[in-house]
Amino acid sequence: EGGGYIVRSASGKSAHYVYVVNWVPVHYASIQFLSEGDPCQEVRLKVTAEGEDMAYYTASGLKRALSRTHTLSWNSLDWNAGQQAYQKVTLTSTSSNLAYNWSVSAPLCDTYFTVSGDQFARWFGQEESFVSALYQAVAVKQQAEAVVQLRESSNETGASTGDLSGSAPLEVRFYSHPSEAVKLVEWYIYKPGEETQHLRYTDEELNYTFKESGKYRVKLYVSNSTCRDSAEFNPTLSESMLDCPNFFTPRSSPGENDEFKVVYRSIVTFKGVIMNRWGNVLFTWTDPDKGWDGTYQGKAVKPGVYFYLIEAVGADGI
Repeated sequence: EGGGYIVRSASGKSAHYVYVVNWVPVHYASIQFLSEGDPCQEVRLKVTAEGEDMAYYTASGLKRALSRTHTLSWNSLDWNAGQQAYQKVTLTSTSSNLAYNWSVSAPLCDTYFTVSGDQFARWFGQEESFVSALYQAVAVKQQAEAVVQLRESSNETGASTGDLSGSAPLEVRFYSHPSEAVKLVEWYIYKPGEETQHLRYTDEELNYTFKESGKYRVKLYVSNSTCRDSAEFNPTLSESMLDCPNFFTPRSSPGENDEFKVVYRSIVTFKGVIMNRWGNVLFTWTDPDKGWDGTYQGKAVKPGVYFYLIEAVGADGI
């Protein structure tokens, strides 16, 4: 009757108590989703069972409940940065008392919840389980990142080396990487000094070129009708700078100072003209990365004095 055996030593000075308890099946009956809590952060469940508790009596006659371990399992998504993708994972939670409601992190994908147990039944090879109705995920996540499109230039100073700052124009590729339950992706781009005016895009991946100097604010929202997650980036573009050399030495020292090139930062439009002293145009260029090699119509011009006229506009409007 829920008692046990007393085993005494030959001398009778010590005793060991060995309890024999009748195992009772759990008979899981239901899994209910409760409306309590924030569904974007957690799921609360109530598991009911028809089986009775197991108990035993101590040698002094006190009733003790035997702890039974129940395991709840479900699927969710985990971000794999190396593969740039979400992977499905199985999560578990344990409880020793079905009277308490389960509270678990909100899954990022549709899933079934399965309760199984108890540990004694598992030892006997008689484990029981019960599967819930399909839970439709509402929690959302983003794994946003911003990748700068690098430029190779020998005479541009302060060009970005990979972070979100540098010389204009700065081309950036934004990735939202939304989880399964996301229904809407929104990018908001606020120009420097503007807190209300913005540009809005609904692409999961967005390619944008920043042309004005200053600090931008790029805000990402991923959402559905219930939940929302966000991220923010702050691209910063330098003020403009343009410097021109006053001499160069084509052909006299091959590989060194062979071209007339400007040094620049945050230049968004550029037009340059090289002329001789009589005003004849020898060379024109619109890319500040380029330069004049001291030739005209394929032939080297004579050493001497030449003139340049450059018109450029910086990202700061100068």
